[in-house]
Amino acid sequence: MRSKKRFSGLLLLAVAGLMFTWPAAEASAQPAKEVVIGYNRPLSGVAAEYGQDVGHGIEMAVNDINAAGGITVKGQKYNFKLVKLDEGLDPTASVNNCRRFRDQYKAPAIFNPLFNSLAAMAKINQEKGNEFLIMAYTSTPR
Repeated sequence: MRSKKRFSGLLLLAVAGLMFTWPAAEASAQPAKEVVIGYNRPLSGVAAEYGQDVGHGIEMAVNDINAAGGITVKGQKYNFKLVKLDEGLDPTASVNNCRRFRDQYKAPAIFNPLFNSLAAMAKINQEKGNEFLIMAYTSTPR
């Protein structure tokens, strides 16, 4: 009987100890921060299908990185969120989207698969204090 009381007492002590230390440990663990990655692509118009295909590839990469736990920089965890905006192969819409990615979403990087938009994006990327990474590939050397 005495051993049952001792076991019950130890169990109660252990549960109480967990109750007092668990919230502290949970509070000290920082949740992952979210980083928006922009995808400025044609969803409409003649290049819509290509824009969708490229978008699926970027989305797969973002999902793979997040599923693996995201990334850690200086002890802080980060997950990525892909935000897609349609630019319809229009350089003016592309510039407006980039400003929206920068101002509304604070996106540090913007993907774009087409030269027509890249040239316009590169111009606004030259504004001091408003720079962002342009993630692109083009076969147009200009």
